[in-house]
Amino acid sequence: MLWLDDYERRARLAPGLLALLSINVALAVLGLSKAPVVVSVVTALSLAGGPVALAEVVRHQGRKAQETLWASWGGSPTIQKLRLREEGQNTLQREIWRKAVSSVTGVALPSLRSENRNPVIADEAIEVAVGQLRNLTRDAEKFPLIRAENRSYGFQRNIYGIRWVARAIAFGVGLGVLAYML
Repeated sequence: MLWLDDYERRARLAPGLLALLSINVALAVLGLSKAPVVVSVVTALSLAGGPVALAEVVRHQGRKAQETLWASWGGSPTIQKLRLREEGQNTLQREIWRKAVSSVTGVALPSLRSENRNPVIADEAIEVAVGQLRNLTRDAEKFPLIRAENRSYGFQRNIYGIRWVARAIAFGVGLGVLAYML
């Protein structure tokens, strides 16, 4: 795919193709791939930016799901791990992470007193530091493990985000195949 990089193909396009897999299976089983109209439509979509559009739709659904999950969890897992007011954390490990994040980004993370006084501003400071850290580690050559983990996370988030779409497509295709066979 000339239009999509490795991350987009694995984290965005692959979940979308998995969501559409039932359509391909039905076409193969029913022999509809021999129909010139079906072949023409699939070819046109493949050449006219279909994969890019699919990847973007999947990304949007994944990000929506992420926002909903993070809101229900009280913030992203990274912010939760760096909060001082969060219960049940390994305090030694958290302090090591906080020092590293502050050192690398130059952003001073809030003290426990500051977090308790204004949790929203404290979370914003952590979010800014994490965002800067993310930008500093985007080089796939220097940070291959981070790239691989981000890609894996993106795949999982996006497949979760489109799960209902995939189920609806599979159900619709199943009904269509059943109707065709009767």
